[in-house]
Amino acid sequence: METNYKRVQKKKTIIDGASRLIIQKGIDNTSLSDIAGEIGISKGTLYYYYATKNDLIFDIAVDHIEQISNDLFMLIDRIKGPSSPETVLTAMVETILKAETR
Repeated sequence: METNYKRVQKKKTIIDGASRLIIQKGIDNTSLSDIAGEIGISKGTLYYYYATKNDLIFDIAVDHIEQISNDLFMLIDRIKGPSSPETVLTAMVETILKAETR
């Protein structure tokens, strides 16, 4: 029986592999078969975790939003003392533009 930790790790592997392929080939040109091949699992195993490509795309988006949010929270923690709204906004936009998840 699969533990929750192993399930989370496998989904992370799938998300990472799918993200790489989608960056290379685009969403429309990336199939679940392509993703399964990229990470070395069968299509059936992939379907166990993601019934549709849309489900996988949703989790990729959530993962990227979490990463960007964490970067923004770390930025806010680093800002010491009073800062102008412009300074904070500029730093936030720069953080988002530098994100590897774009």
